[in-house]
Amino acid sequence: MQSELSRRAFLQTVGLALGGAALAACGATPTATPKPAATATKAPAAQPTAVPAAKGPLELRIGWWGNITRNKLYDAICDLWQKRNPNITLVRENAGWSDYWTKVATQAAGKNLPDITASVIDTLAEYGQRGAYLAMDPFIEKGTIDTSDWPKSIMDAFKVDGKVFMMPTGITVNVLMINVDMIKRASMEPPKFETSFQELATFCRALQAKLPKGVYAINDGGATQEHFQSWVVQKGYQIANEKATDVGFPKEVLIDFHKYWMDLYKAGCVLPIEIYSQPVADMWADDWFTKGQHAMRFTNSNQLKGFQQYNKDDLIIIRNPAMPDGKSKWGDYMRPSALSIASNTKYPDEVARFINFFVNDMEAIKIFNLELGAIGPTKAAQEMMKTVHPKDVLVLKHFEEYAKSAPYKMIDPKGTSAVLTAQRRASDAIRFGTPIEQAVDTFMKEAKEAYKVNITS
Repeated sequence: MQSELSRRAFLQTVGLALGGAALAACGATPTATPKPAATATKAPAAQPTAVPAAKGPLELRIGWWGNITRNKLYDAICDLWQKRNPNITLVRENAGWSDYWTKVATQAAGKNLPDITASVIDTLAEYGQRGAYLAMDPFIEKGTIDTSDWPKSIMDAFKVDGKVFMMPTGITVNVLMINVDMIKRASMEPPKFETSFQELATFCRALQAKLPKGVYAINDGGATQEHFQSWVVQKGYQIANEKATDVGFPKEVLIDFHKYWMDLYKAGCVLPIEIYSQPVADMWADDWFTKGQHAMRFTNSNQLKGFQQYNKDDLIIIRNPAMPDGKSKWGDYMRPSALSIASNTKYPDEVARFINFFVNDMEAIKIFNLELGAIGPTKAAQEMMKTVHPKDVLVLKHFEEYAKSAPYKMIDPKGTSAVLTAQRRASDAIRFGTPIEQAVDTFMKEAKEAYKVNITS
């Protein structure tokens, strides 16, 4: 029996969970848990996607977040759909990031979501498990939504309770961004695309010795939530236990994480907290990386082009560091922005047809132009490499490699945002002198309290 939706519950969940998603969902232009079951696949579809149109006239509502630039892209895709399906009118609803999610929470509670609803992985578990979205598996099984050209590792990565509730329109993965020219000015070559934690630490120390005073090798990975979650996965654990009633890893995992980063911090390789704790006005133009204060930065892959436009130096991305002796060599993970089918829709088949068109049709894909990151269909990604911005080519190539070895990471359950905030507090406390073990003990207590929200009587 599904939990009953309430506006207050959704607003609280969305407000907590979406803080970390905002950067991942911004476009690249200014503007030990069991693995889920496999996704059913069908034979490749021809392009453009050819599915029989609905017989009678109808209206479908579609909602998304975005600015003027992104709205134009959505409008162009909607116009193309209507041209091919003149009996269907797409009623468009859009808002800025924060306003969109406030509105969606209210609509979900009132069972009045747009038929086609833009979604993110950060709230997927909450919305999927509580019945706001329809599972897409029946539409995948009968071929209305074609996943035949989508890597299995990608389709598995955003399942909730073994079901698909979203189809990504753009996918970003946590990466390490590199200022190539700054490193070359220090008479060194940038680290390899696949670099281990040990190799990264050695590289940071060597680079720091050659950088000008006041310039640092890297930003603080110890304070970066995606990097922290990757470490947990590489150690063989998940952020929470299977029922999400407590953290899913022992405190020793976090102690080792902070020891690694505190060693680099004490060695003078890491941007000091006195600098990076200061607010910045623009996430690209005013970032300390753009200001030339460090040579490497943890970020999301879809941010590369945005940073590049404010940097004269050449920027590239490499994978989040490998852990060859870990339970999982890789821990990087994706954060898709997507489209979901509202459970209150009267036209689920037509919504499924539209979503399939948006994510698989080559003409629609070219219009959207990697606005929200890499795309799922392998052949479409290869085709896009011929025309997109050179930095987007790097994003697509990175995603292609990631998809070959993507580790399993559970969808963040309710309470995770508070857990990640507690981890950041622990990192900050350590930088200001709190012993690592003491800060971790405090974190474990706070995390346990945060996940109590999932304990049912």
